[in-house]
Amino acid sequence: MRLADSNLIVRVEGQEFILRPTLRAAYRLERQFGGFAPLMHQLLDGSLTAMAAVIREASSNPSDLPAFLEGIQSMPLRTGIDPLRTVLITFVCDLAGIDPDQQDEPRSSSPMEAKDYHEHLFKIGTGWLGWTPEATWNATIPELRAAYEGRLEMLKAIFGSEKDKTETVPEEDGLHVLKAMVASGQNKAS
Repeated sequence: MRLADSNLIVRVEGQEFILRPTLRAAYRLERQFGGFAPLMHQLLDGSLTAMAAVIREASSNPSDLPAFLEGIQSMPLRTGIDPLRTVLITFVCDLAGIDPDQQDEPRSSSPMEAKDYHEHLFKIGTGWLGWTPEATWNATIPELRAAYEGRLEMLKAIFGSEKDKTETVPEEDGLHVLKAMVASGQNKAS
């Protein structure tokens, strides 16, 4: 899980965009393209429309996009689109939660659709974590997951967990003796 280095910088011909893989960008791009796989296919095909959509949704300064696209159209394919495509594919992998450094682990549950997963993360951010909707939409998926794990650890530290609980049943004999003393009035202070 990458937290600190989640932003990607796109530089082409003097133009620079900082792309942040926010929950909002992931949710909107997944819905716009009908999933991350169709978006990846379009990026691999060199679609300027797909590239522009990714930059528009994830850029800290999307107002520079029209000038950027005008400039890129005049560049040779290899120097303009190819490097941009590589960066954007890496970025979409981040949005989709694909971590090339992570080992495949067996899943304990069935896979969730991306749309449902993003909505679940939004509920975690605004519900469990108490973040505003704006803060939740602007967080990255690793940030949301790390904050949620931190909240669970805090709750376990405060209230304990099921693993920590052992059933404590009063000793039957002691309970019977105490009840008998109460009934006979023997437990009253003199």
